[in-house]
Amino acid sequence: MSAAKKQKDEGWISWGLIILLFIFNLSPLALVLLFLKLFGVGSGEKKQQAALRKKQNELKKTEEEISRLEEEKERLETEALDPAVATNSARLFELHKQMTETDEKLEALYENWELLASDEALG
Repeated sequence: MSAAKKQKDEGWISWGLIILLFIFNLSPLALVLLFLKLFGVGSGEKKQQAALRKKQNELKKTEEEISRLEEEKERLETEALDPAVATNSARLFELHKQMTETDEKLEALYENWELLASDEALG
């Protein structure tokens, strides 16, 4: 049985138990279980898991963006080395501007990646 299915089944069982306790006039115990179900065990764990998944997704997106920008930087550098472009000062200036912007974006992404990767290792 998968973990998700087991967790779902346990959820229904606990709700059924709470209902039965109310039916048999064991309200205090039913209320305790109800509050635990709604606010207690597991809710913090679910939030932690969701936060971890969010960080993992952000890390993956950051890595993909870094890869894309590194390819873009390589393309710009290759174009700048083309002899036909080397004699066109306006195009060289534009390429230099694009490479500088790409480098700045990469630097910010590298810093973000380091933070996310260190959080991943800790959490």
